[in-house]
Amino acid sequence: MLTYNFPDHYKGDYWEGIPSIVLQNGSEFVNLSGATVRLQLKVRENTDIFALEFSTENGGITITNPLSGEISIPGQIIDIDAYKYVYDLEYTIPSMGEDYVLTTLKGTWEIVQDITE
Repeated sequence: MLTYNFPDHYKGDYWEGIPSIVLQNGSEFVNLSGATVRLQLKVRENTDIFALEFSTENGGITITNPLSGEISIPGQIIDIDAYKYVYDLEYTIPSMGEDYVLTTLKGTWEIVQDITE
């Protein structure tokens, strides 16, 4: 699993998103045909409550090239409470069974309180 800590971002500001992330399992590209991908920001790891979710189900993540495992997260305004959140990114591939979930990326993302509102 890879670790990536997002740069700090001001609460309420527009975030440029991520134009391309390629998911791999070892050295192999992940075939995301029919997959569900999601990333949740949480205040701590062991909770079901999340502050923000990007997913293929809610339009927050787009699978741009399923055969090469490529996804993108479109830009948007991030307006959640200021906090240093933890996150991970996981995908589920239905052809492998409902319980086939792999987590490939994790890290932190600090949302900083904006001074001028």
